[in-house]
Amino acid sequence: MTRMNGNDRAQEAAPVLEAVNVCKSFEIGTTWASYASVLAVEGVSVQAWEGKTLAIAGESGCGKSTLGGMLLGLVKPDEGEIRYDGRRMDRFGGSHWRDFRRSVQMVFQNPLASFNPMLTVGGSIADAMRLRNDLATATRKFAAAASLLEQMRLDSALLKHYPSEMSAGQLQKASIARALATRPRVVFLDEPTSALDASGCRQIIDLLLSLQAELGLGYVLVSHDFHVIRKLAHYVVIMYLGQVVEEGPAADVLDRPQHPYTQALLAASYMHLARESRWRLRGELSKLPPGYGGCRLVRRCTFAQEVCDQQQMLVTVGPGRRVRCARAEEIAETQSK
Repeated sequence: MTRMNGNDRAQEAAPVLEAVNVCKSFEIGTTWASYASVLAVEGVSVQAWEGKTLAIAGESGCGKSTLGGMLLGLVKPDEGEIRYDGRRMDRFGGSHWRDFRRSVQMVFQNPLASFNPMLTVGGSIADAMRLRNDLATATRKFAAAASLLEQMRLDSALLKHYPSEMSAGQLQKASIARALATRPRVVFLDEPTSALDASGCRQIIDLLLSLQAELGLGYVLVSHDFHVIRKLAHYVVIMYLGQVVEEGPAADVLDRPQHPYTQALLAASYMHLARESRWRLRGELSKLPPGYGGCRLVRRCTFAQEVCDQQQMLVTVGPGRRVRCARAEEIAETQSK
């Protein structure tokens, strides 16, 4: 399936949701009486647009969940800004927060754990509609919930079922219906297919694409699965140890990666590449000494040289495309051979 080129973003309206140079640190205990500060996200800027999918990828511990928490208004950044419709969220009043909660919804990784086991599926979807002003009665809410289930290609009779009585695929479709109950503009997708088999995964991807085309939804997708990212994403951001190391239109990043970390992640997803030693990383994800300003991948990268110990900035390498690597152009040439 052909996805829209990220260069078309310049002709669009302003983003619905964006992070502007956000940073976030956490205090963790090193012993019973001492603590250390861990920088989870450093200087990250991303944008989510209606009708488009922003994908955020990286290993566990790279900072994508913390970034997601900030975009959802659940985590307050130490520095930088989170903006919704151009307004800074740290200056929101009550009415602004209500509009935000209605307009930005989430689909969770584990569909069973995301539902209240004491409520029927219909009850959970109807409960989400409390943020709307056009459905005053329970009857109207349940009628709207039945319509949503049918839109998800599910029998409306499932409204009376409890979560434990449904399959994982049915529950994930119901969780999408619940997210759409408030008529959102952006839906945050946290590994939406990881609990499903291949058939269920295909159904969810097709459903999400259909809904985006029909309703103009924006998606923020957090995933380890590059097969899912390739199907859904318009724009891809790759994170490592709190920093963005590569970003750009999905086709460019996935087909012509220029950062060794992106190449290694893709190689892990495609076994014919994983056999080539140049696409492998050495060791495991680990923190570097405090104050280190060079490339954070330096200890694991097969392309590392002395220049990599110098501070690395995101450099523009093409339309909408940026890479944080001193040897990006050399690596791109090597890759093409």
